[in-house]
Amino acid sequence: MINVLVLCVALHVVLLIICCLLQVVGVAAATVGLAIGLRKFDALNDSLHAELGLAIGCLIWAQPLVALLLRPKK
Repeated sequence: MINVLVLCVALHVVLLIICCLLQVVGVAAATVGLAIGLRKFDALNDSLHAELGLAIGCLIWAQPLVALLLRPKK
């Protein structure tokens, strides 16, 4: 019985680490894509596509910042 509990906890920790790594890779990839888009194209040409891209880039960074700054205290 104890072995099953230990395995469940270990699996939970492994999945948490994988989730965190995927979050970091996703934010990094989106940031690189946003930087390339801003640099390579005229992103401030007042088109809806450019405005949506910039808004989504800001929202991508809002999630980890809110998670770090508003983390509940244990």
